[in-house]
Amino acid sequence: MTSADAIRNLLSRYCELVDAGDSEGLADLLADADLATLEGHVWGKGREGVLTAWWPQIRLYEGSPRTQHVTANPLIEVDEEAGTATCRSSYVVFQATPDLALQPIITGSYRDSFARSRGHMALYRAPLQHQPEWRPEPAPRRSNRLGASPPRRA
Repeated sequence: MTSADAIRNLLSRYCELVDAGDSEGLADLLADADLATLEGHVWGKGREGVLTAWWPQIRLYEGSPRTQHVTANPLIEVDEEAGTATCRSSYVVFQATPDLALQPIITGSYRDSFARSRGHMALYRAPLQHQPEWRPEPAPRRSNRLGASPPRRA
């Protein structure tokens, strides 16, 4: 497996763990990571940062955040000799709750840094940027044509 493939897998695993409500798995995945803003301010470190600074912000519904994270368009640059890499990607999070239909709730960008650790690529800096809050405009209502009479021909 290439380093770029390992990074894509790590991004996918992150999404799986958050969506499953698996805080311990996420803490293990990010055990070597600094959690930071895009400006470089570190607000959490490793397992403890995930469990005490990040995870408490996640609202759970019967043990699950009821989300579907999608990470897209990863631009991965690897320096095999140095054992480091960077990845720029975009994300959108969908959520459905007992009071909320499935819809996008947040979107943003990741600017992650990786380093080879114990023989594999590990996330070591995880800055993220949220886009300004937005709500999709409701789609215009359309009449349901199922069962309607076909249009008349002239």
